[in-house]
Amino acid sequence: QYPPAAGFSRASGIDGAWEQMKATYRKVALLPFPVIAAAVNGDPDAVARVVRHYSGYMAVLSMRLSCGSLGSFQFQLDYDLYQRLESKLVAVIFQFHLD
Repeated sequence: QYPPAAGFSRASGIDGAWEQMKATYRKVALLPFPVIAAAVNGDPDAVARVVRHYSGYMAVLSMRLSCGSLGSFQFQLDYDLYQRLESKLVAVIFQFHLD
């Protein structure tokens, strides 16, 4: 069993933290189709909007549980992983088919 994440009660643990994060991202509105179509066609503003839309989700996927110098555990953003996810998203936007 993993130690509890910072900011979450000991009773909820890692599973509780994950459930709280998932519940937060279920409430996010969908991107409008015209924005997606413009991004696929190469509009830089639309691509930036798509990346911004998914930035929170990519941040959650990039979280790593680390142990501090005093033995406390906390989530930290793995920025290298975040950048890899961001570049993959941009690459996939241009490969997306609107058929």
